Amino acid sequence: MMTDQKRNLPGDRQKALDIMLPLVNGEEQVASDIYCLVGRIYKDMFLESHFTDTPSRDSSTQWFKKGFESEPTLHSGINYAVLLLAAGHQFDTSFELRKVGEWVLDWIS
Repeated sequence: MMTDQKRNLPGDRQKALDIMLPLVNGEEQVASDIYCLVGRIYKDMFLESHFTDTPSRDSSTQWFKKGFESEPTLHSGINYAVLLLAAGHQFDTSFELRKVGEWVLDWIS
């Protein structure tokens, strides 16, 4: 029988960041999924704040972008695009959003 591995107890996200940030900030490149995991932690913090924790939103965007640039995947691309939209980017005026949006559209079509 499988158990839910997501504890989500107070302090868990910070503990995870304490472990993960030295890895992603190091000299060596890490797997795209690791960048996205850090992005997910910050995204959860942003969502839990009812969209008011903009530093967490911006950190999440940065890490999903790094994951996308390291190895473009549908997961990193969609999250990156959604966070850009949450930050107020619009498809017709944001080169960044257009670039990732076009990649995602090409991937799914």
